[in-house]
Amino acid sequence: MTPTRPYKGAPVAFFAAGVLAAASDPRSWPLRDSLWCTTSELCSHLAISRSTLFAIRKAGLLKDGRHLVAKNPTSARSHLLWHRQRCELALGRIS
Repeated sequence: MTPTRPYKGAPVAFFAAGVLAAASDPRSWPLRDSLWCTTSELCSHLAISRSTLFAIRKAGLLKDGRHLVAKNPTSARSHLLWHRQRCELALGRIS
């Protein structure tokens, strides 16, 4: 029996020897094991809006190269990747 997906991109889950195993695209996971995450993932994790995140960056609390990097450094308008743990430390969310 082939498992079906309720919607496109949903993980296919099945029980194998009593253990739940999920096979999905890593980009669809809410927060990957990696410390680097996208802007939308970080906003969800910190429970702040995108505009608030960029205002904090503009204020100088989050610095390029330390807290965030360009996904494609050769592009002027590249998507950003954020270091989740360093951002939390800079914002005082963890000590």
